[in-house]
Amino acid sequence: MLQDRSQYGQEEIMYRYALGAMVKALGPDHADTLDTMNLLGEALLDLKKYYEAEAMIRRAVVGRERTLGPVHRDTLLSVNNLGVALCNQDKYHEAEVIYRYASVGAEKTLGPYHQDTLLCIYNLACALHKQGKYHEAEMTHWRALAGREGTLGPSHQHTLRSIIKLAAILHDQRKYGASEVMYRRAARETAKALGVGHRLSVKSAHSLSIFLQVRASSPTGGAS
Repeated sequence: MLQDRSQYGQEEIMYRYALGAMVKALGPDHADTLDTMNLLGEALLDLKKYYEAEAMIRRAVVGRERTLGPVHRDTLLSVNNLGVALCNQDKYHEAEVIYRYASVGAEKTLGPYHQDTLLCIYNLACALHKQGKYHEAEMTHWRALAGREGTLGPSHQHTLRSIIKLAAILHDQRKYGASEVMYRRAARETAKALGVGHRLSVKSAHSLSIFLQVRASSPTGGAS
């Protein structure tokens, strides 16, 4: 983890230096300048410098919208990154608006089953969940899961993450039977696809264990 943080710190320094040189040599709206701006924003996200990341990514969004158009794939990538920066600052409503925009644009440009489109839909569902909009969040997560299973397969990490999130949203709606099914599926599929020691497998097994403990201690047994 420290090694990763050091790597991202080096990337931040490199991208800041490159961005300054590109703005001078090529101008702020050149494609290479905007690419570097977006990469710097992503490095700042990885470093958890979310306020700085938001500001940098907003610059990339504005520049790409102006030069490439609002529904170009690169523009939508920056828009999605902006949503990530907002979510990590607990600005969930703003993130929801951004993710809706990105989802609609990606579906129009790339199609409903493209991996980028499904990522935007998944992120939208997460932002809805954070705001307590459980029903819409569940429906949106189901949509992302169906798309990911169909295009990436049942064992892909993105598919598995959708299963884990669905288990949580079902739990929060007290749909305990359905939630248990998804928790068990997540634990089984992550261990099978990634190995029991993988971080996602450990998380899935822990979530299932906590769920079963809470359900067992409930006076009603957590009946749905």
